[in-house]
Order: sequence, then structure tokens, then C-alpha cells
Amino acid sequence: MSKKRLSLFIAILLVVFTFTGDSYLVQAKVKSRASHHGANSCSKGVTLKVDGMDATLSNGLIKMDFGSDGSVHSLVKDGKELVGNLRGASRDPDKNRTFYVDYNSSGVHELVPDELKVIKNTSKMAHIAYVDTTDLLNLEYHIIMMKGESGIYSYVVAKNENEQTESIAELRSIYRFDRNIFDHAYMSEKAGIQPRYEDLEQMTKIQDETWRLPDGSSYTKYDYAGYFKENPVWGHFGNGFGAWFIPVSTEYYSGGPLKQELLVHQDAIALNYMTGAHFGTGNMTAPSGWQKLYGPWFVYINTGDNNTVVKDAKRKALKEQAKWPYQWMDDSLYPLNRATVKGKLKVTDGRSVSGATVVLAQPGGEPYKQTTGYIFYSKTDKNGNFTISNVRPGNYALYAYSSHGSITDQLEKDNIKVAGSIKDIGTITWSPFQLDNYIWQIGKSDHMAEEFKLGNTLRSYDLSTNVPPNLTYTIGSSNARDDWYYAQTKKGSWSINFNLDKQYNGNAYLKVALAAASSNPKITIKVNGTVVKNIAYTDNDQAIYRSANRSGRYHLEDIQFNASLLKNGLNTVTFSLTGGSVMYDTIILGTDDVGDVSTIQQLIRDGVANQEISPLFAEKLIKPLYQAQIAIDRGKNAQAAGHIKHFIKLLKGSSDRHIKGDAKEILHTDAVSLLNK
Repeated sequence: MSKKRLSLFIAILLVVFTFTGDSYLVQAKVKSRASHHGANSCSKGVTLKVDGMDATLSNGLIKMDFGSDGSVHSLVKDGKELVGNLRGASRDPDKNRTFYVDYNSSGVHELVPDELKVIKNTSKMAHIAYVDTTDLLNLEYHIIMMKGESGIYSYVVAKNENEQTESIAELRSIYRFDRNIFDHAYMSEKAGIQPRYEDLEQMTKIQDETWRLPDGSSYTKYDYAGYFKENPVWGHFGNGFGAWFIPVSTEYYSGGPLKQELLVHQDAIALNYMTGAHFGTGNMTAPSGWQKLYGPWFVYINTGDNNTVVKDAKRKALKEQAKWPYQWMDDSLYPLNRATVKGKLKVTDGRSVSGATVVLAQPGGEPYKQTTGYIFYSKTDKNGNFTISNVRPGNYALYAYSSHGSITDQLEKDNIKVAGSIKDIGTITWSPFQLDNYIWQIGKSDHMAEEFKLGNTLRSYDLSTNVPPNLTYTIGSSNARDDWYYAQTKKGSWSINFNLDKQYNGNAYLKVALAAASSNPKITIKVNGTVVKNIAYTDNDQAIYRSANRSGRYHLEDIQFNASLLKNGLNTVTFSLTGGSVMYDTIILGTDDVGDVSTIQQLIRDGVANQEISPLFAEKLIKPLYQAQIAIDRGKNAQAAGHIKHFIKLLKGSSDRHIKGDAKEILHTDAVSLLNK
């Protein structure tokens, strides 16, 4: 590579920028085209021409030629060929193909059609399907062009008609565009100029699809992975054009609300992983007789300057979502009659379930590992009410987990039969485990790590290398944002120091919720030097070393030990990593035995350190506790109870401006336990 080209390459890779609203920090100056909304001014009736296994579809807005392998050989918009100069890895046999379908089952299996079906051919709609009945999976790749739409709709029907179960690592459709035109990539977290693979191949390779650049930074396609729930559209743009993948619905994807996948990367590729093992979801196990319809989705082509095409693509995604389910669909695997499922979550101990994630999926397993069916999800409002729209008829289990606070349990309610237009489940009573006494909590229970250091930054391979092997976190003065990292990635020990003013009896509980576990991690947990748990996971979600910094596959460790291990004075809980890496969600320590005033005071100081309690309100809370301790020391228990009641009254009368709800709940629990004592 010449020095001039190398310098240009480095400069290009450094131009990576995020969005503020709909504006870019860097804006390429491209003359706007009149048809930037892919609008109907040039719209004509749809025409379909079939020649053997080749097909040409046109509607005046775009023209597409499909070859006998089901891939696109030409895509023309406003007289411009958009897929005429395709690139890829030198080793990739598909580097010059686009709009194709493949899957991986102990190797790559291409869609090799043995039939081209013409399903509908009118001036308003042309619908064809490339059918492959020759391999492990029977595949139907459906392509639909509508009048007035600058793009195509597609869906895939996959079937296992073999006698044996098939293991599928991934099933995807791939959209490669001319990198000379589409030099920028976009997804919800970030956008930027993308490299060419031919340039990356000249760099030092760190791991799969990850390279060290001459300036010391890194590039990997995993930096452009994202959560399906956060990405209504992704794609590429530049030089007056945009090419966008719009999934329309997430119901057909594996993994549920925490599923993340590769979306865009180098060489102007947009990806649609209908199912994929990335980030710990695992392979799909398709039993004999299984079948599933994925989609429909929409591939949208528009024109205009950079800001215009992105804004227009976002608007188009919202318009397509409003049409779901598509009434033009005519397939028994795609029911048009959908239900709205509603209900209410109520926790028996009174803790808030505001913003809880509610999931409808198959019973008997974590939704994150589910791949063969359909998954629907939503959030509760501040009162625990939830509504899930457009649910397919069928039998489901309802799952729920918290998005904040101290609830680490997951609710599962089976036998949810969905039929008709409205399914009112009513009030679901939930009784998650509740501690009698909280000593401390680090982080919030939401199955993610974004509240920790480096957990709310852009994805990067280098994040995991910036974590120290050893650290000390002090309850009452340290804070999660600055002092506890999103993941423990290097061999070493992380210690949590805290003080106690009493000797506890009964049982103690350490809840360790992990947002991810990568590379078969091994970790030893000690309380004051005594081992309370050796954790050794045999699975690898591949999340942490592939740039994920918010979640992978969730794990929960409920550790019970004799409270006598805790001592009056300084205590230390140690997490010693000897292999792999783990990402943290939350860590909670509590006891059966009721705490004392000093425990509550320490929680208040910790709330101030983590900006959950305002310093002025903390002073108000500390005062009745100080008075209660004096009364206790003098043996005036009734007087002490009065001060604690005043403390509880202050909590109940406070607003979020003074104290966050999660901190209020924990303090209230400890204060009520102390009062009842």
C-alpha cells in the first residue's frame, strides 16, 4: 500500500462519528437529488420479466435483475448502478454477490434454487420466490416489488423436512453495495466511513475480523453490532444515495429484547441475521418438521444528501412499522389476525416494577436462547401495566425481569393462550426473593452493564484492554460509574471493602448477576478470605472480546453463606478471575439478620456517592438516624422507634429530585426491618 493511500486510509477510519438528533459532526457535501424520498413522482406500474431462472423487476423508481442463484446482478436507481462494483475478502467466494441468502451448519450452505415461482404479477405487485429443496433446510426466498415503493420486500420460509434435527449456527440475508458510492455506514449507536476489506488485509490481524491500525487503534466489524430492539433501520449511504435494511418487526428474530447482532460493516455490507449464534444466543436446533417464516422486511433505496437520506430512512421505518402485519401477505405461516396482550405486574413486597421488560416466548427456557419460534416484548409503565401489540395466535409463556432496583429473579408464567383481538391476562402477582436487610448494592438489576465504567461508551475491541487487573471499591465513597468497570477481563482480584458495626447471625446472601460470560470464565469469590463460591462456566458467549460492553448472555449466582463470615469492622468481598472474562449487571449483599443504624447510614453515603441521593437530603435522613442511635445507646427503644418512624416518613414524602426510587426502596426495607425488631 502506498504511503499516500495508507494516510488516506487512516484518516478515513478516524472519521467515525455519532449522531446528535439528526445532525452529523461531519457532513459530506453532496448535491441533493429531487427524488430524495424515493417518492412516487416517477412511479409506474410494476413489471416482471422472467427468463428461465432469471427475473427482472421494475416500477419506475428502481430496477432489479435477479440471477438464477437468487442474488441481484443489477440494481439501478435514477440511472445509477448501485451494485456494479462489489468487493469483499479475497477468500470470500461471495465477495461479488448481493441480496443473497445462506446459512451455516458445519459449513456454509448457499441457497441453490431449483425452482423460480411467480406467485403474483400485476401492475401493483410482483411476487416471486426462489425455492431450494436440495439441502438440509428447504428454503423459499420471497421477493416482492410494489408500485410506488423504492425498494423490495422480502421474506424467507425455512423448513426442516429431514428425519433428523438440524443444528443451524446462522441463517441470514446479505446486502452488499458499491463501496465507491456507499462509503458511510449507519446503525443506531454510531455511523462512520467504512473501510475496504482489501485495505484491512494489509493490517495486523488481532483476532477474527479485527485489525490493529497503524495509529494504534483497532477496527472490527463487531464495533458495528447492535440490539435489534434499538435499530429500526440500518444500512449504508454516501454520494447522494442511501441503501437501508428495515426489519419492520423483531418478532421473527432469535433471542428477544437483549439480542444483538452484526448489522453493517466494511465493503458496504448490510446484514440480516434471522438467527445467529453471536453473543451467546447459540445455534438453532430445528427439529424434524419445523418451519418458520422470517420477515417480511423492506430494503429501501433513497437519494439525497447524507442528512436527508438518514432522516428519510428513519421516517420510512416508522411508516412500515405502522403497516404491520402487512395485509398484502397471503401465507398460512403469517397470520393477519393479531392480538393485543395486556396485563399488570404487581410485586407482593411493594417494590417497583416500573419499566420492567415483559416477554412472550416459548415456555421452559430463557428467551435469549430461543430460536425456533416467535418472541414479543414490551415495557411496563410506572404502575406495572403493559401492552404487547400484534401478537401471533398461539401458546406462550410470559417472562418478566426488572430494569432497575434489586429484583434479580425472573418471572415465568406459563399457559398464556393468545387468540382473538384482545388478550387481557389481568394482574400477575410476583413474589421475587426479598432480603430482610440490605448491606449494599453495586449497579442496578437490568441484565446490562451500562451503568459501570466504560459500559456507556461506543463499542470497541480496545475497551476490554483498558480494564485494570486489580481494583478496590469502597462502599460509601466509590461509585459505580467511575470505580467499577463494566467487565473483569484480566487475571487478578477485584475487592469490595465495607464496614459493619455488628456481628451478624443466620444466613448472608451474595447475589452476583452477570450480564455476560466470555471465554469460559473462572472466578473465585471470597468473603474475608473464605471461599464462598467457585464459578466455572463452560460456555462462551463471545461478547466481551467482540466489543460488547452492555450485555451478552445473562447469568445469576445466588450465593448463601453463614453470616458469621461477616465481622464487626472492615470486611472484604473479593472476586478473583483466573480465566476468561465476566461482565457485571449487579452485586447485592444482604442478610436474614436485621441490620443496625450504621448499615442504613452507610447505604445513604453510598447513595450520595452514586448520585442517587442529594447531599442536602442525605443530611436530613442522617439526623433522625443519629438521634435513633443515641436513644438505642441509652436503652430508650420507644424513643428510637419514633426517630426511625420519622426517617421512614421522610423517605415516603421525598421526590425523585431528592432520592432515586431504587435507593428509597432499599432504605425503606432496612428501616422497616429495624423498626419491627
